[in-house]
Amino acid sequence: MSTTGVIFDMDGLLVDSEPLWQEAEMEFLAAHGHSYDPFIARRHAGLRFTDVIAVMQREYLLAGDPKALVHELIDLFLSRYLNKLRLLPGADEAIRGLGVIHPAAIASSSPLTIIRHVVRRFKWDPLLAALCSGDEVCMGKPAPDLFLLAAKRLRVPPIACCVLEDTLTGVRAAKAAGMRCIAIPTLMFGDPREFTGLADIVLGSLTELRPEMVVGWVRDVRQSHL
Repeated sequence: MSTTGVIFDMDGLLVDSEPLWQEAEMEFLAAHGHSYDPFIARRHAGLRFTDVIAVMQREYLLAGDPKALVHELIDLFLSRYLNKLRLLPGADEAIRGLGVIHPAAIASSSPLTIIRHVVRRFKWDPLLAALCSGDEVCMGKPAPDLFLLAAKRLRVPPIACCVLEDTLTGVRAAKAAGMRCIAIPTLMFGDPREFTGLADIVLGSLTELRPEMVVGWVRDVRQSHL
């Protein structure tokens, strides 16, 4: 097996959850007397639920106990997630193609219950060596903690890991961890041109992903250590 780790984000990269998230967020904010603002939504794209609520409380002046608000938002999200979730193009092929070649992990800001639901639903269990949630680390993205945890569980040095991400927050986290990063931008959260110069490779879809994009990284890492 290759000594390079492949780390996948999940929401917006593997599964088309961003429209469901937007629906849940709109309902949540309306229940608290606020209107959805796409510019605020961009600021918390890719963050943990706890950090999302912190942004909402600051930007919308949202009142209430943060823990209670997190549970409320998660419940609204799950009511859609469990029934409407579908894969994004190329996601299954990417997991199955790379998961048999490299040690692979999912590292997502979502709670482990949601990550496990996705993995079971699409039968990815045998292909993934680790599942990591933003709830397991002190600091969420754009801090590197989550991806460093994934590297540790894969038993692969961070420099030998390649991350696949869809948000600027996630790409910044990957680069802060000292990892290679392939970006597949979520269009509803920004202009793909913003990723140029930050990510190592920018693709329009996972259908464009080729194994040699990661294999080439393996060679680069090995050469740098000769």
